[in-house]
Amino acid sequence: MKKKIAIISIILLVVGTGLYQVYNLYWKPDNFRRQIYLIPADAMFIIETESPVGSWKKFSESAPWQYLRQQEKMSEMNEKAHKLDSILRENETLMNLLGERNLMISAHTTRRGDYDFLFVVDVQKASKMETLKEQLEKLFRSLDYKVTTRPYEDCKILELFDPVDRSILYISFIDNHLVGSFTGLLVEKSIKEKNNPVIGRDFYFQEIEQKLGSSALFRIYINSKHFNNYLTSLMGVADPDLKDLCESMGFIGLHMNVSNTQLSFKGYTNLKDSTDSYMAALLQSGSNKITAHRILSNRTAFFAVMGFDDANRFMDNVENVLQNNNSSYQSFKKNWDKIVDYLGIDIRENFLGWMEGEVVFAQNTPGTLGRQNEFVAVIKMKNKDNAITNLNFIEERIRKKTPVKFKTINYEEYGIHFLEIKGFFRLIFGKMFEKLDKPYYTIIEDYAVFSNSTATLLSMIEDYRTGQTLDKDKEFDKFMDEFNKKSSLFVYVNSSKSFPLWKNFVSASTWSNIQANQNFILCFPQIGFQLTADKTVFDTRMIAEFQEPKLEVEEDKSTYDVEFGEEDDFSIPEDSLSNLQLFYIEKMSGNVYTEFYDDGAIKSKTEMKKGVRHGKYKEFYPDGKLKIYGKFKNNKKNSTWHYYNEDESLLKKEKWKNGELK
Repeated sequence: MKKKIAIISIILLVVGTGLYQVYNLYWKPDNFRRQIYLIPADAMFIIETESPVGSWKKFSESAPWQYLRQQEKMSEMNEKAHKLDSILRENETLMNLLGERNLMISAHTTRRGDYDFLFVVDVQKASKMETLKEQLEKLFRSLDYKVTTRPYEDCKILELFDPVDRSILYISFIDNHLVGSFTGLLVEKSIKEKNNPVIGRDFYFQEIEQKLGSSALFRIYINSKHFNNYLTSLMGVADPDLKDLCESMGFIGLHMNVSNTQLSFKGYTNLKDSTDSYMAALLQSGSNKITAHRILSNRTAFFAVMGFDDANRFMDNVENVLQNNNSSYQSFKKNWDKIVDYLGIDIRENFLGWMEGEVVFAQNTPGTLGRQNEFVAVIKMKNKDNAITNLNFIEERIRKKTPVKFKTINYEEYGIHFLEIKGFFRLIFGKMFEKLDKPYYTIIEDYAVFSNSTATLLSMIEDYRTGQTLDKDKEFDKFMDEFNKKSSLFVYVNSSKSFPLWKNFVSASTWSNIQANQNFILCFPQIGFQLTADKTVFDTRMIAEFQEPKLEVEEDKSTYDVEFGEEDDFSIPEDSLSNLQLFYIEKMSGNVYTEFYDDGAIKSKTEMKKGVRHGKYKEFYPDGKLKIYGKFKNNKKNSTWHYYNEDESLLKKEKWKNGELK
């Protein structure tokens, strides 16, 4: 019996020892640490993949990346990515040790206008193997790197100096992770982060991470608080509106996929609870269909659509979120009450009550009537007759309370009306609409269209009448099929149409920087960004259509020969003016026809009478200096004509009478 017990005891001891070893190797709790706990809190964005080699190979071979990597703005990123790619691909020993491990790459500002990357590889049990560290040192020494080790807090940092390009790759093992960067400060930040992680414990990050799950080529987490820094360094332009938008968001989590014709991102976005932005009101207000492209001109360079279930419910939510900031709320109430008391209108009944729930802000490229900035707001109507009745009522109240003398002007069957309510659109729909101050409006189909410029409204009407609208554009229609039919917010950008318009909104130095990177912008001809309310988060989609730009060198129109002969005639002949132009000249511009250079500078001004040139004529150089001064009489040159050099000195004079040179 004792012998039997002894044998059983030995067997149990052997089995127990084996189980202990298995437990110790596979199940014993490690110093396990989640990767995200090693990402410094100031990360602008984080890229994650379970298959770093395969995913990078697919992405790096795609047409968009092959093109982008040649651009100046992407060269530094490409250089670093290529260096890491080479290390991963060309060193079989390292890959055999690491295998296909989960990889996170985060981007951080390193100094003003510059950024660098930190990568964190989950090597799991490999972190216990001293052989891995030894192999790493041997590997880099065999590649002629100079390897040094230095302590930092409770970790060691390997410094791998490349004598060829004199770069240094910094590497450290932190529990079950290998951390590395070409900026030593980022590795040090990561070591510090492990004791007090921020992003991994952030509620907004956790919410997005859980909803996003794991799939796709890459997962991207955008830390909105710091992402504006990246956009500024990338484009060289600081946009205060974009900064405000970024600061209102928590995290954006996206699945990224790539093909030879597009980059696509789908995921979720959440907002900070304390935000007082209109975004928070939209999240609580549902969504609506995107339909305004039925009447938007095909000259549209940019448009943003706000969608909600009910306009008055949206306004309730605006008031609620504004109360997170007492000064913002008090300012809102003061301006609201001022309009109501002064005009004697009910904003909710007379304005919000007839809205369907689709509000659009758009910018067009210049039409035939000028080169001014063309901004429009388009509002879908639930009931056209009710909307017109209420708009007429507001218009009548304005006439009674203000000295406005503008009378409705009809072009074809469309009336041009005027609403002088300063700051009204910004109050209701937010900062984006502040460019619409004291607008004119017209009705097209079931939409009220507002603009500061009568020329813009007339051009919109003419484009609609002649079928020159966005919904007739096959490429646009195909692009829109990629998105949900309903949105809380949808932003569309046509890059080639938007690009030249930016010149009017930035400094000369910034514009020069943007021009230097135009290929980076123009290779994505159509870009769409969509947020659709989904309980506590926005369903988020962003698609950038890729096409290598074919840039043509345009003729330089800014240089003109100053030698004028007797036959020269610098005016637009009468028969080349359209009915729309003649209508605008007679009704809106005081019988003055204005021509413009491509950049918006005035080229000439001609006084008109009954549709023909009659009166003063002035022509200008591109810098605004006078080039020619003369007069027309019944469409013929008359009186003395003066011609000037670019230095404003008189070049010559000519005397004309009834179109004949004297």
